[in-house]
Order: sequence, then C-alpha cells, then structure tokens
Amino acid sequence: MTTASQTMNGKRPGVSTDNDASSRPTAAPVRPLAAYSGRIWKGASGSEWIAFALLAWMLAMVGWSVQLARWGDLPNIVPTALMGASGAFLMSRLKVNWLAKTAFFLAAG
Repeated sequence: MTTASQTMNGKRPGVSTDNDASSRPTAAPVRPLAAYSGRIWKGASGSEWIAFALLAWMLAMVGWSVQLARWGDLPNIVPTALMGASGAFLMSRLKVNWLAKTAFFLAAG
C-alpha cells in the first residue's frame, strides 16, 4: 500500500532505496600537504631512519668540535650541517626530476 508521504518524497512503493544524502558515505576531506608528507615519511624504512639519526649526530659532533677548536669564525656550523642533512634526506625521499633536485641544492647552498 502506498502512502501519500512516499509518493510526495519521490519514492516508489515497495522499493527500498538507500539513496538519502544522510546515508551516503562521505569522503574524508582532502589534505594535500598531509598526503604529500605521508609519502615522504612512510617510505623510509627503519634502517634509513637510523642512518639519518647517526649522520645527524656525527655532523653535530664534527660541527661542535670545529667550533670548540676555533678553526673558523662561523658561529652556525652545527645548524647548517643539520639543515643540510635534513634537506638531503628529504630530497632523497621525493620522486622529483634530478634537475629540480640539483636546482634546489644550488639555491639552498
């Protein structure tokens, strides 16, 4: 039996449809930066993270030693070395044209 409310809502009698807007699954909001950074950090294995941490530790110790020995008049050796290691690790994880990577490192240098 058809009710008046079913006919007014455009539903066919006897047919069950789940096409209401409230019952449709909604897609997660698109966050391009999060999706892009996920490719960088998820692709690195544990051994790559260990190698990066050891490299950063070694560069910090070398920079600190150079500062303590007063071999140069450079007050920012350690931050520069750590930023260089971080930039190299980041660019090694990205799938970008080698020419773009070269341009990035020339601009950063």
